[in-house]
Amino acid sequence: MRIVFIAFVVLCLASCGEKPYTETYMSFDDHTWRADVPLVSKFDVQDTTKFYDFLFTLRHGQDYAYSNLFIFVEVSFPNGRSLIDTLECVLADQSGRWLGNGIGDLVDHRILLNEKRMFPIKGPYELTITQAMRDSELQGVYDVGFSLENTK
Repeated sequence: MRIVFIAFVVLCLASCGEKPYTETYMSFDDHTWRADVPLVSKFDVQDTTKFYDFLFTLRHGQDYAYSNLFIFVEVSFPNGRSLIDTLECVLADQSGRWLGNGIGDLVDHRILLNEKRMFPIKGPYELTITQAMRDSELQGVYDVGFSLENTK
């Protein structure tokens, strides 16, 4: 399974052209994303004039029980302050058809969380994504990821 995910990531990166500013991925061997296991991405920003897109990647099985996913996204700034938001990722249409790309039993989603954003302060940032569903153990999730990409 990991080989398929790595192949997917390589294909995504190759098709995008420009390399992401930063990216972080996490796999779940038991296909369960627990609420107490966040995805954490640390990166350093030195240019406060550039614009970036925040992207969340989710890979789940056809047996994933929901048509959406709620996540908490927290950004910690170099000055010690932080912002937290709750976001809904819509994963299926009203008929139940997955909106992502499927390979066999797996469905891959690439979700734009924030578009054309600038960082106000130079220095180290930390972005934390936690699943915020009612189930503390979210079954059917294979991988999650975050990438920060230069806006085109």
